[in-house]
Amino acid sequence: MSKKDKSARNSKIKRIVGAVGMPECAVSSELFIQLYSNKAVSIEGNCSVLNYSDEKIAINTAGNILKVCGSDLNIEEFGNGCLEITGCIVSVSFC
Repeated sequence: MSKKDKSARNSKIKRIVGAVGMPECAVSSELFIQLYSNKAVSIEGNCSVLNYSDEKIAINTAGNILKVCGSDLNIEEFGNGCLEITGCIVSVSFC
């Protein structure tokens, strides 16, 4: 796909997403991860939770699996392309 075709496709997707009131990150292949010390992690982008326990959360992202490991892990927010995990975070890794 040429650069021009990709740009046109992305423009159409943005218009459709805006028209239905969805956040752009819900359909994007990009993933944004923000750590708040070892107490929380915020993930923005197209993702879904595969496994969930108080010690490990596995997240399916565009082409990768993201694992958050620690203790007392909780999913505080999940929806609109955003996922927030709190607890004592020991590691965040792609598999």
